[in-house]
Amino acid sequence: MAKPNKNKPFRDRVREQSRDVYRTAILEAAEVCFSQGLDATKISSIAAQAGVAVGTVYNYFENKDEIFRSLLDLRGAGFLAALDDIFFDPSAPLDELRSLITASLAYIESHRATYAVFVELGGKSEGSIRRIGGEQAQSLYEEYLERFTRAIAGAQEANLVDAEVGVDDLVALLTGAMNGVIARWIGTEDSTPLVRRSSLIFDHFLSGARTR
Repeated sequence: MAKPNKNKPFRDRVREQSRDVYRTAILEAAEVCFSQGLDATKISSIAAQAGVAVGTVYNYFENKDEIFRSLLDLRGAGFLAALDDIFFDPSAPLDELRSLITASLAYIESHRATYAVFVELGGKSEGSIRRIGGEQAQSLYEEYLERFTRAIAGAQEANLVDAEVGVDDLVALLTGAMNGVIARWIGTEDSTPLVRRSSLIFDHFLSGARTR
Protein backbone atom coordinates (compact mmCIF):
# COMPACT_ATOMS: atom_id res chain seq x y z
CA MET A 1 0.00 0.00 0.00
CA ALA A 2 1.36 3.44 -0.93
CA LYS A 3 2.41 5.73 1.89
CA PRO A 4 0.28 8.87 2.23
CA ASN A 5 1.87 12.09 1.01
CA LYS A 6 1.78 14.45 4.00
CA ASN A 7 2.10 17.45 1.70
CA LYS A 8 -1.30 16.77 0.16
CA PRO A 9 -4.53 18.20 1.64
CA PHE A 10 -6.11 15.93 4.26
CA ARG A 11 -9.15 15.16 2.09
CA ASP A 12 -6.92 14.05 -0.78
CA ARG A 13 -4.89 11.85 1.53
CA VAL A 14 -8.03 10.19 2.88
CA ARG A 15 -9.32 9.62 -0.64
CA GLU A 16 -5.98 8.14 -1.69
CA GLN A 17 -5.89 5.80 1.32
CA SER A 18 -9.47 4.78 0.65
CA ARG A 19 -8.60 3.87 -2.94
CA ASP A 20 -5.67 1.79 -1.71
CA VAL A 21 -7.92 -0.07 0.73
CA TYR A 22 -10.52 -0.84 -1.94
CA ARG A 23 -7.87 -1.84 -4.47
CA THR A 24 -6.17 -4.21 -2.02
CA ALA A 25 -9.52 -5.70 -0.97
CA ILE A 26 -10.33 -6.45 -4.61
CA LEU A 27 -6.94 -8.10 -5.13
CA GLU A 28 -7.31 -10.20 -1.98
CA ALA A 29 -10.75 -11.29 -3.15
CA ALA A 30 -9.40 -12.12 -6.59
CA GLU A 31 -6.80 -14.43 -5.08
CA VAL A 32 -9.57 -16.38 -3.35
CA CYS A 33 -11.57 -16.63 -6.57
CA PHE A 34 -8.54 -17.55 -8.68
CA SER A 35 -8.35 -20.85 -6.79
CA GLN A 36 -10.82 -22.11 -9.42
CA GLY A 37 -8.60 -20.89 -12.27
CA LEU A 38 -8.32 -17.63 -14.19
CA ASP A 39 -10.68 -18.59 -17.02
CA ALA A 40 -13.34 -19.87 -14.63
CA THR A 41 -13.24 -16.72 -12.49
CA LYS A 42 -15.75 -13.98 -13.28
CA ILE A 43 -15.44 -10.32 -12.37
CA SER A 44 -18.83 -10.62 -10.66
CA SER A 45 -17.41 -13.36 -8.42
CA ILE A 46 -14.49 -11.15 -7.45
CA ALA A 47 -16.83 -8.27 -6.70
CA ALA A 48 -19.05 -10.48 -4.54
CA GLN A 49 -16.05 -11.85 -2.65
CA ALA A 50 -14.78 -8.29 -2.03
CA GLY A 51 -18.22 -7.07 -1.02
CA VAL A 52 -18.36 -4.35 -3.68
CA ALA A 53 -20.36 -3.68 -6.82
CA VAL A 54 -19.08 -4.98 -10.16
CA GLY A 55 -18.75 -1.37 -11.32
CA THR A 56 -16.42 -0.66 -8.41
CA VAL A 57 -14.05 -3.38 -9.63
CA TYR A 58 -14.00 -1.75 -13.07
CA ASN A 59 -13.19 1.59 -11.46
CA TYR A 60 -9.86 0.09 -10.46
CA PHE A 61 -9.12 -2.54 -13.12
CA GLU A 62 -9.98 -2.91 -16.79
CA ASN A 63 -10.16 -6.71 -16.83
CA LYS A 64 -9.07 -9.94 -15.14
CA ASP A 65 -5.63 -9.82 -16.75
CA GLU A 66 -4.93 -6.45 -15.15
CA ILE A 67 -6.22 -7.75 -11.82
CA PHE A 68 -3.90 -10.74 -12.01
CA ARG A 69 -0.85 -8.67 -12.93
CA SER A 70 -1.56 -6.31 -10.07
CA LEU A 71 -1.99 -9.25 -7.72
CA LEU A 72 1.30 -10.69 -8.93
CA ASP A 73 3.00 -7.35 -8.19
CA LEU A 74 1.42 -7.25 -4.72
CA ARG A 75 2.52 -10.78 -3.92
CA GLY A 76 5.97 -10.18 -5.39
CA ALA A 77 6.50 -7.23 -3.08
CA GLY A 78 5.20 -9.28 -0.15
CA PHE A 79 7.54 -12.09 -1.13
CA LEU A 80 10.58 -9.80 -0.91
CA ALA A 81 9.38 -8.37 2.39
CA ALA A 82 9.17 -11.91 3.80
CA LEU A 83 12.74 -12.60 2.70
CA ASP A 84 13.91 -9.30 4.16
CA ASP A 85 12.79 -10.55 7.57
CA ILE A 86 15.52 -13.20 7.43
CA PHE A 87 18.44 -12.23 9.64
CA PHE A 88 21.58 -11.82 7.54
CA ASP A 89 24.63 -13.25 9.26
CA PRO A 90 27.75 -13.12 7.03
CA SER A 91 29.34 -15.79 9.23
CA ALA A 92 26.55 -18.31 8.51
CA PRO A 93 25.73 -18.07 4.78
CA LEU A 94 24.37 -21.62 4.57
CA ASP A 95 21.88 -20.88 7.36
CA GLU A 96 20.72 -17.87 5.36
CA LEU A 97 20.45 -19.96 2.21
CA ARG A 98 18.35 -22.60 3.96
CA SER A 99 16.13 -19.85 5.42
CA LEU A 100 15.68 -18.27 1.98
CA ILE A 101 14.52 -21.59 0.54
CA THR A 102 12.15 -22.25 3.42
CA ALA A 103 10.70 -18.73 3.42
CA SER A 104 10.20 -18.85 -0.36
CA LEU A 105 8.29 -22.13 -0.25
CA ALA A 106 6.23 -21.00 2.74
CA TYR A 107 5.18 -17.78 1.01
CA ILE A 108 4.19 -19.53 -2.20
CA GLU A 109 2.28 -22.12 -0.20
CA SER A 110 0.28 -19.37 1.54
CA HIS A 111 -0.59 -17.77 -1.83
CA ARG A 112 -1.01 -20.92 -3.88
CA ALA A 113 -3.89 -19.62 -6.01
CA THR A 114 -1.86 -16.72 -7.39
CA TYR A 115 1.05 -18.90 -8.41
CA ALA A 116 -1.31 -21.56 -9.75
CA VAL A 117 -2.67 -18.98 -12.20
CA PHE A 118 0.92 -18.14 -13.17
CA VAL A 119 1.48 -21.82 -14.01
CA GLU A 120 -1.92 -21.96 -15.76
CA LEU A 121 -0.73 -19.14 -18.03
CA GLY A 122 2.37 -21.12 -18.97
CA GLY A 123 4.74 -19.88 -16.30
CA LYS A 124 7.22 -22.70 -15.83
CA SER A 125 10.55 -20.89 -16.08
CA GLU A 126 12.21 -17.55 -15.47
CA GLY A 127 11.64 -16.64 -19.11
CA SER A 128 7.90 -16.63 -18.50
CA ILE A 129 7.93 -13.94 -15.82
CA ARG A 130 8.21 -10.86 -18.03
CA ARG A 131 5.75 -12.27 -20.57
CA ILE A 132 3.09 -13.00 -17.98
CA GLY A 133 3.74 -10.43 -15.26
CA GLY A 134 5.36 -7.57 -17.14
CA GLU A 135 8.39 -5.46 -16.27
CA GLN A 136 7.44 -4.99 -12.62
CA ALA A 137 7.24 -8.73 -12.00
CA GLN A 138 10.57 -9.21 -13.76
CA SER A 139 12.17 -6.51 -11.63
CA LEU A 140 10.86 -8.07 -8.42
CA TYR A 141 12.14 -11.48 -9.48
CA GLU A 142 15.60 -10.07 -10.14
CA GLU A 143 15.61 -8.60 -6.62
CA TYR A 144 14.60 -12.04 -5.35
CA LEU A 145 17.56 -13.64 -7.13
CA GLU A 146 19.92 -11.11 -5.55
CA ARG A 147 19.15 -12.58 -2.11
CA PHE A 148 20.30 -16.01 -3.28
CA THR A 149 23.33 -14.54 -5.02
CA ARG A 150 24.44 -12.92 -1.76
CA ALA A 151 24.01 -16.12 0.26
CA ILE A 152 25.77 -18.37 -2.26
CA ALA A 153 28.61 -15.88 -2.79
CA GLY A 154 29.04 -15.78 0.98
CA ALA A 155 29.18 -19.57 1.08
CA GLN A 156 31.85 -19.55 -1.61
CA GLU A 157 33.92 -17.01 0.32
CA ALA A 158 33.65 -19.25 3.38
CA ASN A 159 34.84 -22.20 1.28
CA LEU A 160 31.58 -24.04 1.90
CA VAL A 161 30.50 -24.08 -1.74
CA ASP A 162 32.64 -24.76 -4.79
CA ALA A 163 34.12 -21.41 -5.81
CA GLU A 164 35.18 -22.80 -9.20
CA VAL A 165 31.57 -22.69 -10.33
CA GLY A 166 30.14 -19.29 -11.22
CA VAL A 167 27.75 -17.92 -8.61
CA ASP A 168 25.17 -17.12 -11.28
CA ASP A 169 25.22 -20.73 -12.43
CA LEU A 170 24.75 -21.96 -8.87
CA VAL A 171 21.84 -19.55 -8.34
CA ALA A 172 20.28 -20.78 -11.58
CA LEU A 173 20.68 -24.41 -10.50
CA LEU A 174 19.12 -23.81 -7.10
CA THR A 175 16.22 -21.61 -8.15
CA GLY A 176 15.61 -23.83 -11.19
CA ALA A 177 15.22 -26.82 -8.88
CA MET A 178 12.91 -24.80 -6.63
CA ASN A 179 10.80 -23.68 -9.59
CA GLY A 180 10.48 -27.27 -10.76
CA VAL A 181 9.37 -28.53 -7.36
CA ILE A 182 6.89 -25.64 -7.02
CA ALA A 183 5.43 -26.21 -10.50
CA ARG A 184 4.96 -29.90 -9.80
CA TRP A 185 3.35 -29.20 -6.41
CA ILE A 186 0.91 -26.77 -7.99
CA GLY A 187 0.27 -28.77 -11.14
CA THR A 188 -0.55 -32.01 -9.33
CA GLU A 189 -2.66 -30.22 -6.69
CA ASP A 190 -0.51 -31.92 -4.06
CA SER A 191 -2.07 -31.42 -0.62
CA THR A 192 1.12 -31.98 1.38
CA PRO A 193 2.83 -28.77 2.58
CA LEU A 194 5.24 -27.36 0.01
CA VAL A 195 7.57 -26.16 2.75
CA ARG A 196 8.39 -29.79 3.57
CA ARG A 197 10.48 -29.84 0.39
CA SER A 198 12.84 -27.24 1.81
CA SER A 199 15.35 -29.72 3.26
CA LEU A 200 15.16 -31.89 0.14
CA ILE A 201 16.08 -28.95 -2.09
CA PHE A 202 18.77 -27.58 0.24
CA ASP A 203 20.45 -30.94 0.89
CA HIS A 204 20.53 -32.00 -2.76
CA PHE A 205 21.79 -28.63 -3.91
CA LEU A 206 24.51 -28.60 -1.28
CA SER A 207 25.59 -32.17 -1.99
CA GLY A 208 26.32 -31.16 -5.56
CA ALA A 209 27.73 -27.68 -4.88
CA ARG A 210 29.83 -28.42 -1.79
CA THR A 211 33.56 -27.76 -1.98
CA ARG A 212 35.48 -30.90 -2.99
